Amino acid sequence: MDDLYAEIMGSRAGYGALRSSLGAVTERLAGDLPEADLLRRYEPRSEWFSREESRRGVHGIPHEARVLVLSEVLSRLEVLAGASLDQDVVRWSAVTHDLRRHGEGFDYQHGERSAAWVMDTDFGTNGTDKDAIAYCNFWHVPQDCEAPSIPPELRVLKDADAVDRFRAQEIILNAEGFAKPPTMDDVFDHNFLRTNYAHLLVPVGRFFYRLSAYIKAKSRSNGELSGFDSVLEAGRVLGLVR
Repeated sequence: MDDLYAEIMGSRAGYGALRSSLGAVTERLAGDLPEADLLRRYEPRSEWFSREESRRGVHGIPHEARVLVLSEVLSRLEVLAGASLDQDVVRWSAVTHDLRRHGEGFDYQHGERSAAWVMDTDFGTNGTDKDAIAYCNFWHVPQDCEAPSIPPELRVLKDADAVDRFRAQEIILNAEGFAKPPTMDDVFDHNFLRTNYAHLLVPVGRFFYRLSAYIKAKSRSNGELSGFDSVLEAGRVLGLVR
């Protein structure tokens, strides 16, 4: 994968950290990787988004899909370490937390709107606790200290969302003419990560975003993959999805 990394990233800088992180994750999971068919059950539909530009934007389907993959891996690591959490709540929160955004910039109420949508909509949760999904959606936006509590499902969601935040920051900084691409330290403070294993996924964040976009672009010459399937394929290439 090193040649692919260099082609996409423009150099091999950072490849060692990525490889080390992926190795640590797969060693801990010991083959218990999520299957693509399982993740496809949670694919968000276009009509769930409040606006067309939201579905196609920085917080659209590919972002929701990467948060789904990252949160699935993270929740499995947490469960193996002894945590008790509802993985279905995490999955549905991952694919619904940004559905009701009204733009790509600061939108403090989007979590509240996404929570209301969850409670008001029948979207096939098959008995999963919708109150818990809505709670995660509502409180994924405010600071932790503002929430009544931070259950393990919300901790996983917030950390997975943070790991994928690189794609938004990179787009913003590059659009503003910054000569040097941002590092992960420019995006968020690692000290705010809440779960035991999120730090292992930090080096994955930037390449996962770039790789999924690369795969989607390459697919255009041979039956373009959807944004969701491009992310699943990127997860397979990284060894996070089987």
